[in-house]
Amino acid sequence: MNKIPREEIEKLANRARVNETAVWNFLGTAHYCGSIPNALMNLDMDSRLYGWNKETKQAIRDGLTNKN
Repeated sequence: MNKIPREEIEKLANRARVNETAVWNFLGTAHYCGSIPNALMNLDMDSRLYGWNKETKQAIRDGLTNKN
């Protein structure tokens, strides 16, 4: 899994109703997960733990799957 460019993270973090800090922190370190499936599992765990809304989860998921 490659590092996600800052420009892409910025677009995703600036979406409406998105927790900007969560998007920056998660996507900025997602490449350490090793693979997209691992990152998606971490996203599920983190979103439950931190109570992220659906817009934040979707922004992160889109960043992981290059759907921005």
